[in-house]
Amino acid sequence: MVGMNPPKWATDAQALMDAAVRMDWSRGPAAVDEISRLIAAFTRDHGNQLLVALREWVDHAKFETGFEPHDGQKPSLEPIDVSTGATLSLDAVPAGMLWAGRFLAAGFGDDREEQRALIDTLCSDLFPEQDFRDAVVATLRLSAEMVRTGLGPQDTTVPEAAWAPEARTLFAAAAREHWHGPDGALELLQRFSTEHGTPAVIGAMKGWCRQARGLIANDVPGEPAYPGWRSTSTDDELAADEVPPAARWAGRFIAAVWNDDEDQARALLGSLRSSAELTECVIETLKTATAFVPDPRG
Repeated sequence: MVGMNPPKWATDAQALMDAAVRMDWSRGPAAVDEISRLIAAFTRDHGNQLLVALREWVDHAKFETGFEPHDGQKPSLEPIDVSTGATLSLDAVPAGMLWAGRFLAAGFGDDREEQRALIDTLCSDLFPEQDFRDAVVATLRLSAEMVRTGLGPQDTTVPEAAWAPEARTLFAAAAREHWHGPDGALELLQRFSTEHGTPAVIGAMKGWCRQARGLIANDVPGEPAYPGWRSTSTDDELAADEVPPAARWAGRFIAAVWNDDEDQARALLGSLRSSAELTECVIETLKTATAFVPDPRG
């Protein structure tokens, strides 16, 4: 009987999985740093085989859990707050973890085409290097957790982004029209941007847009959204070229998020040429989104 030895990269990929299964993830950043060093060593030795290893880890997890889609339905990503059990907005989930969840869902659903598309996204210039690293760590970590526990993706939880509670506080302040002074929306926005950076600001903006959509979901038909503007003094409809650029941008961005049009949202973000433009558009987006909050005074 003649056997074949697996290639070195496959052996090392399995060793990485074994290390992740044994890892004490309660150590937090220390555990992430340790597994990141092991991943970096794998990449140094095997290069793009890391992308194949991602699929191997997910396949291994699917095998160990014995997962089969129920009634032929494909699994979907539904992040859960581990402390409350509440479903989280996707914008409250770090980009790397969100990618990992989608990649796992595609793998467990045997959707190789979706996995290839996600790999293309992961390797594109639009996906920041830190998010790439986070996505790889999250895929390995979630897969290893399933191998260790034998639980399938329906039992997997995703932690909320650290900045999400502050984004909700910011939205609430703007909804109360508390813009200036201590703990006003403008001060909170400046603090939020300084502490968490531009990726978190963009994630928060998308969350505000979806929060606004949720407030009127029962009052509007499930059709594509289109931006529109009205005069605050006369309530007359205005053409796009009759409103300030930031307000025009905010209307288009909110429509893109409501329509789940990620390409349009990305194009709008790419059109901003300075941090000053971004700040102005963030404020206009927040103002517009909070305008959908019902006035408690009736």
